[in-house]
Formats: sequence, C-alpha cells, structure tokens
Amino acid sequence: MKTKLVRLSLALAVLAFGTVMLAHADSNLVTNGSFETGDFTGWTVSGDTGFVGVCSNDCPDGQLPEDGNFTAFFGPVGDTATISQMIPTTPGQNYTLSFYLAAPDNGTPNYFSVTFGNTIFSLTNFGASFGWQQFLITTQATSSQTPLTFTFRNDPSFWFLDNVTVTQGSHAGQPDYTRAQHADHVWQRPARNRRSCTPQVWPVAICQLRPAFATRVGGFERSGRAS
Repeated sequence: MKTKLVRLSLALAVLAFGTVMLAHADSNLVTNGSFETGDFTGWTVSGDTGFVGVCSNDCPDGQLPEDGNFTAFFGPVGDTATISQMIPTTPGQNYTLSFYLAAPDNGTPNYFSVTFGNTIFSLTNFGASFGWQQFLITTQATSSQTPLTFTFRNDPSFWFLDNVTVTQGSHAGQPDYTRAQHADHVWQRPARNRRSCTPQVWPVAICQLRPAFATRVGGFERSGRAS
C-alpha cells in the first residue's frame, strides 16, 4: 500500500461547446491540453478523484512536466478516474490525437484507456515503468462534437498525462493506425493485420514488458500478451 501525501490541485470544469482555447498551435482543438491553468479547467473530471490533480515542481515520484510548467497525475486506488471533453469537429473529417503518457514508478494493478470518437486504446496491468511516451491516434468524426476521454487506475503509483492535442487531418496520411512515437522512430499497429510485438508494431516500452494488453482500433478489438 502506498502513502500518497501529495498536494492535490483539482478543479471540476465542463467545456462549453464551441469554445476553443488555442494551446500550442492555432490548429489545436483541445482546451488546456497541457494543464497550464494549474488545474483541470476545460475538462470534466469524474470517478475516484482522491489521488488526482495537477502538479508542477512538486509532482509525485518526482515527475517533471513534459511540456510547459504543469502536468496531470492520476493514482486512483481500487477504482478509476476519468477526464473528458468534447472536441469540435466536422463530420467525415479525420482528426489526430497526440498525447504524452508516463508511469515512472509503475506497478499493478493498474489501467489506462483513451477513447477518441470510435477509437479506443487501453493498457491493463502494465507492469513496467517508463518515461514520457507520445501516442498518436487518428479517428474520423461522425458529428460536430467528438468525445475525448482518458481513464486511469493505478493502485501502487501514478500515471502522468501532458501535452494533449487534437488537430485536423491524418498523421502521415494513414487514418487507420494507432501509433506510439518514441525518440526518432514511429511504431505502427494496423487495426486488423498485425499480431506480433515488434518495434514496427508497439513502442519499445510496451514490447519490453509482458503484461496483458488489449486495444480497440476503429471498432476492432484484440487482446493477448506481448512477446
């Protein structure tokens, strides 16, 4: 059992439809994606928020922000916490979600998932520690508002999230892939035709561990173990 003596900075907020705060670039559609307000302004926070907050130089596990001066941390015990917001979109257009995730002192049980429109990526009982990793997910909008939701559980430690952006268009012109980018390489996992865990499919941090994993891409789901 861990002792989580941290200063919690938590504010519940609902994003007003049609309101967009430009974070890093004029094309970013996420409100407060780097949590630079010092709280969860722009996000709706729900679930178990006991060990959830925004931190700067006083983060749990000594974690530093990936971008700017703040990052969000999540360590619900025995249940999950969720942050979400609605992204303004045009039906039929592709949009790419980019976010950075870290688990510097990871342990199990834990759970992470991100849902962007009809695309879901999740990690269950991911047992290794890792620094900031970038994930890129592309989805096609079906309405004028596309939900973006992150869900977390981490009994012994914390997940960290930072630098969340959504831009119009498909990354590298390939809308049907879930990607994770690390250093100068991009690993790609097609929705339906890759099964092995290789540097071309999963990020190194995921392949080097051997936890159970499950992912759903464009309505297709597969689960198994990294090998």
